[in-house]
Amino acid sequence: PNVKLVTSDNEEFVVDFRIAKMSVTVSRLMEAMNMSETDDASLLSNSIPLPNVTKAVMARVIEWCEKHKNDEPKEEKENDKRGRTTHVVSDWDKEFLKNDEFGRLCQLMGAANYLEIKGLFNDISQTIANMIHGKKSDEIAEMFNIHCDLTEAEKKEIRKKTAWCED
Repeated sequence: PNVKLVTSDNEEFVVDFRIAKMSVTVSRLMEAMNMSETDDASLLSNSIPLPNVTKAVMARVIEWCEKHKNDEPKEEKENDKRGRTTHVVSDWDKEFLKNDEFGRLCQLMGAANYLEIKGLFNDISQTIANMIHGKKSDEIAEMFNIHCDLTEAEKKEIRKKTAWCED
């Protein structure tokens, strides 16, 4: 069975029921609309509005979901004393995400968060963390398009006070 999803720019995507169910948000909406896998009429006569996702981003989300629709949920393992976890991004996912510019990754991450697709969200989060790793604060600020309104003297004073935390 198929499900109709409608993006913020009124584009309609018809996707397999299993792909739609990968999103916790879509699953909840289908439940609220009394849509079930066994009722083709309700699936095709109703569409799920997704006002926070554009056509371009939804196409990428669906592409990722198509690849992962048969995956078992990944177990995150604690790997240090603080209880932090490490998420390993597969080779396919690295390739899938590597050509997206930073802004597009952020849009995709927002969609994964809104749609509650944990695997995609974790893949993008780790990809962005890897992009940031080892960069200086001004490089990170540039990536995120953050403009600093401090004077050079103020910046120098802050660097002096926080020199202990630099590598």
